[in-house]
Amino acid sequence: MAESEKQRGGVIALEKFLPYRVARLDDRLLIKNSNLHVGRYRLTTKEWKILSIIAAYGPLTPAEIRRRSTQDKSTISWSIKRLERRAFLVKKPALGDGRTFQVALGKAGWAYYDAIVPKARALERDVLKALTPVELKEFRRLVEKLTPI
Repeated sequence: MAESEKQRGGVIALEKFLPYRVARLDDRLLIKNSNLHVGRYRLTTKEWKILSIIAAYGPLTPAEIRRRSTQDKSTISWSIKRLERRAFLVKKPALGDGRTFQVALGKAGWAYYDAIVPKARALERDVLKALTPVELKEFRRLVEKLTPI
């Protein structure tokens, strides 16, 4: 019997494996690059995530962005540089710590963010419409329990 034909006891049933299902849900909820085009600007998904974190919690240091993100330090640094170069972010020294800086949304960043938010909300509504209001409330409670910020 060929290796690929052997019976394996440890094969994961992906349709029941939570990390796989959550990754699929994440993919459905994620604003894809094709939907991140506003006017002459188009951000990557990674840049959009950083922009949205700063909009929600704003002005933040790169380390604070990292704590609220799933991205690594170098990706955050690269994205901040790109966003700053296009005036989506403004950089200023961090109060009380000369070793780092904070970034906040600039005028162009807020304009872009305001244009994308309706798309993000529509995508969320479309995916979550499969749930009843009670299920949605319970789902949000469970997600918050599993992903403390």
